[in-house]
Amino acid sequence: MLARGAELRMAGDAPFVSDEGNRILDLDLKRIGNPRQLSLMLNQIPGVVENGLFIDICDVVVIGHSDSRVEVRDIQAGSTTEERIALADEDNIFADLAE
Repeated sequence: MLARGAELRMAGDAPFVSDEGNRILDLDLKRIGNPRQLSLMLNQIPGVVENGLFIDICDVVVIGHSDSRVEVRDIQAGSTTEERIALADEDNIFADLAE
């Protein structure tokens, strides 16, 4: 079940290697019903160093979009705000991301 939508993260033609020498497996589940339980389950798999669910780690998430929108999701406040930042194309670090 967990293998659905799993892909090895690549850096060009070679697997991406983290600062710690690990490879990253990207898993697309579309929707996660119980993220806390999934996090515990993933971390019990031999070889899994960490997961990207960030359970009890952060309260605010900042998402940058290729069209210069910045979305800020505050979990504690239950709010989402969106702003557009006026950047020259060469200054937009998100410009190469696909929507």
